[in-house]
Amino acid sequence: MKDFLKKGKGKRESEDVGSEGEKEHSASTTENIKKKKLKEEKDTVEEEVDNSENESDNEDEEEESSSDYVSSNSEEDEEIEVSFEVKDPKEIDFHAIKNFVGMLVQGDNAEELTPSPLADLIIAQTDYVGSVVKIDDNEETFGIISVVNMHKHSSLPTIQNLQKHLLTKADTSRDKLESIFEDKSKLLGLIINDRMLNVPPQLSYPLNSSLFQEIEWAKEYEIENNQKAKGDKKGKGKSIAPAESDWNFSHYLYITSYYVNSKRKKGQKEEITYSKIEDEFYHKHSYFQFSFPIIVHNQDTRWTLSGYLSKRALVLLINHKEIEHVLNDLKNLE
Repeated sequence: MKDFLKKGKGKRESEDVGSEGEKEHSASTTENIKKKKLKEEKDTVEEEVDNSENESDNEDEEEESSSDYVSSNSEEDEEIEVSFEVKDPKEIDFHAIKNFVGMLVQGDNAEELTPSPLADLIIAQTDYVGSVVKIDDNEETFGIISVVNMHKHSSLPTIQNLQKHLLTKADTSRDKLESIFEDKSKLLGLIINDRMLNVPPQLSYPLNSSLFQEIEWAKEYEIENNQKAKGDKKGKGKSIAPAESDWNFSHYLYITSYYVNSKRKKGQKEEITYSKIEDEFYHKHSYFQFSFPIIVHNQDTRWTLSGYLSKRALVLLINHKEIEHVLNDLKNLE
């Protein structure tokens, strides 16, 4: 049984990080381990949603009769404060996490993923990595970010089904992708990152930066313990192999989606709308990518007020060394 790396998360306003702010975890351990916690707070982001009364649809009437406009907006706008918090995934979040995992495969092929085993794994490894977005004491889960070792958990049905699905969609990139899945010498991390639309974009940087900070801490913790274990077996004058860690990823698989204006006029540039603001930077710094249409009810296009949009899945591979650039670009947006 693995020892767990305990960490504190969530909103901490004035308390000392080493005392009452620490969350309790249900996982038991067979020995006392060194507890590491987040040194930087995950800020609670307050989203203010202004619900103003409906304005007149006729702009000419507004210009001619400004008094009517003022009277219709004479009351003070109502402000609703919503405090989003970042916490460790727990059993109560299972169904929400399962739904977010299911979004890795969208459209008519969604049922083939079998997301439950991966949702269980995300919760099981919560003492190492992973966060969910909540509102105060509300039980509803508004987002998830975590990472899974695809090679270590290659027998998991969700991982197997996901790989099969991606290989069928890869087309000319199939051989390249298959070699990456089969190369066990370079650890591949699957990033699960999804949120509801009403989660403010200000949470993007804290969520992503915390994930990779947790990965580094988990890696250091495992290496330290593996070194101790190997050190006990080390003979006089003999060397031992470098300590390893299941969190020492060399690259990451990142799956998201985006929209494009599918029916463009001749010469009109393709306009891409990403699902999350960080997706653009993962895309920018990826070394391998391919996309394919998401088919829903045998259609890959839908009409909106912005025109005809086509939703496409985007599959990216990012080198671990590029994560720093992804986070820097994301931070510079603030």
